[in-house]
Amino acid sequence: MSLLIDGSTWGMRPWRRFAGTAPRGPDTGLVGERLIMSPSRAEAYLTCPRRFAFERLLHVGGDPSTYALLGLVIHEVLERVERAAMERGDRHATLDEALAYLSTRWESEQFGGAPWADSWKRRAAFILERLYTQWPGSGDPVLIERDLTLEVDGIQWRGRVDRVERRDAGLTVVDYKTSATPSSIGDAAASIQLGFYAMATEDTLGEVVAGGEMWFPANKQQKKVPVRSLDINRMGEIRELMRLASVGVRSEEWMPLPSKACDRCSIRLVCPEWPEGQEAFAR
Repeated sequence: MSLLIDGSTWGMRPWRRFAGTAPRGPDTGLVGERLIMSPSRAEAYLTCPRRFAFERLLHVGGDPSTYALLGLVIHEVLERVERAAMERGDRHATLDEALAYLSTRWESEQFGGAPWADSWKRRAAFILERLYTQWPGSGDPVLIERDLTLEVDGIQWRGRVDRVERRDAGLTVVDYKTSATPSSIGDAAASIQLGFYAMATEDTLGEVVAGGEMWFPANKQQKKVPVRSLDINRMGEIRELMRLASVGVRSEEWMPLPSKACDRCSIRLVCPEWPEGQEAFAR
């Protein structure tokens, strides 16, 4: 047994250099002096700080999926045609305009080429058709794809709102979602994303924001495009979640938070909450 341990006589690596034997290194030094937060960063951190550190700060795993690429294309189409509609004074663009720009902008290579790209393009066309034939908004556009900034408790926050409408009840911030599964009513009501958009829009325009909505035109199960709404009365709760996220990131607390999302987590192999991940650390 001693000969096996003393592997140097065999030309092997010292046993202490194998996975599971090296001492764990420090978890600090990932955050720079100037911390900038965003709604997506905050939501990712609160979902699982460890995954956030690997994917958002170390850029390990988390490569964009084809679904994410499709979402980027849809948002680009909507930005182009909705901005043009607002400039000419229309409430929103038309389906024909959206489909025309989709065809102009579409790059099959991004989606694996034919025949897969054809299927993804049909999916994109379906989303646009659902959105424009059942347009959920009832107001005139005020902002389209606008970068927003806001200081919250001494921390700089940045984000980009898809749409702001002026309705009878007041300004409403809108976020387009290309996921086929709508958020729960409760999650949307206390959404950091919608909450930040509301606060930053008020700061930018100097007007009170009356509401916020997520639109889910990719959903096929419901007859109408599902809409999930922000609860303005929960803004204090949302601000506290933003504070907790920024404090956690600043403190570099990267503890894992196991959930149903672990099944598709890209860094599970180095997560100490799972047997396969525990092998990466000394005990």
